[in-house]
Amino acid sequence: MKKLNMLCLAIMAITIGCLGLTNYKQGKRINQLEGEIYLVHAHLNDTSIKLEMFLSMIEEEMHSSIRRIARPIAREEVIKGFKQFAENFNKAGVQKGLSDEESNRETEED
Repeated sequence: MKKLNMLCLAIMAITIGCLGLTNYKQGKRINQLEGEIYLVHAHLNDTSIKLEMFLSMIEEEMHSSIRRIARPIAREEVIKGFKQFAENFNKAGVQKGLSDEESNRETEED
């Protein structure tokens, strides 16, 4: 009976010792991971800031490139539009002028 109690106590002591060791190792690992989390967070913030700066530079460059390319194209399109408008206006003026002359002739004949 005494031997059985001693055996149970020994097994409990070994179990408690193993659990304590495991707890110690887990605590150590958690502290290490917490430290790494702070480093990763700092690195992530640094990367985020660099990415924002890069995107703003790209955006500025893109706008200047678009302006450089789009302005001549827009100028050409506006000139084409004004030429077409002038042609249509002249045609309308000529047709209106003819109809005015015909109405003037009709009033003179009456």
